[in-house]
Amino acid sequence: MGVNAGNLVDMLEDELAQMDKAIEEAANRIQDMLTKSRKADSGIKLEVNSKLLDSCTNLMEAIRILVKKARLLQAEIVAQGKGTASAKEFYKRNHQWTDGFISAAKAVGAAAKFLL
Repeated sequence: MGVNAGNLVDMLEDELAQMDKAIEEAANRIQDMLTKSRKADSGIKLEVNSKLLDSCTNLMEAIRILVKKARLLQAEIVAQGKGTASAKEFYKRNHQWTDGFISAAKAVGAAAKFLL
């Protein structure tokens, strides 16, 4: 099989880092939008904008928690499944699972960007 374990680990780490960055950027932009809305808007417009942006902030926090728990679960699965093999060998043996994790990281990052 042409799957390079080192490349899989690197790809996974890169995608997770990009996902973290997208989530952080989205959270920062939401906070900036909320701050600007509080300065510029009033009445119903401020109330609506605040509620929408607060919901987005809560969603970003929920995503952060989900990602943290997914990483913990990933580490647990790798630890239980690798036996005496290295993490890289585990990823190589289970490359479909790893590909799915990479795909999920891409989707979460894209969704965080799309939200804004």
